Amino acid sequence: MDYVKCTNSCNDSFITLLENDSKLVLKNQKRITVNKIKVDKCLIVDEKIKKCDFIIEFKASEKDVRSAYIELKGGKCKITDAIKQLESTIEKTRTKFLNHKKAAYVIGGQFPKNGATDRKLRDDFIKKNKIPFYDKPKIFEMQLTDLCK
Repeated sequence: MDYVKCTNSCNDSFITLLENDSKLVLKNQKRITVNKIKVDKCLIVDEKIKKCDFIIEFKASEKDVRSAYIELKGGKCKITDAIKQLESTIEKTRTKFLNHKKAAYVIGGQFPKNGATDRKLRDDFIKKNKIPFYDKPKIFEMQLTDLCK
């Protein structure tokens, strides 16, 4: 995997991830340098391998390095698909981000919030990967420093 080729570093005040009609905007008022790693069709090119869309990596402080796995969904999708994509990417990149504080985000997935099956899938993901899992609306804005908090 070629992390250098697939990484775009920036310190813009707004960092936008856009795909499948879903958009995540990260507000970066402190202008922290962020590594935006394109996973799908760059870091992992094999079409047979499930993978998420992006990994966002940054230093919140000298000892607080964070990596957020981001899957941008369009329309209705199954939570099982999103979880498989995130889990596969986490596994394939485990050594690179070993000591980072991590979290996984699905943007734009229209999942039932209270369905027992979906709740169990979320809980199982968190238990297996030992990282938080969040699903957010199709267009979502948040502070960069709130990622992986």
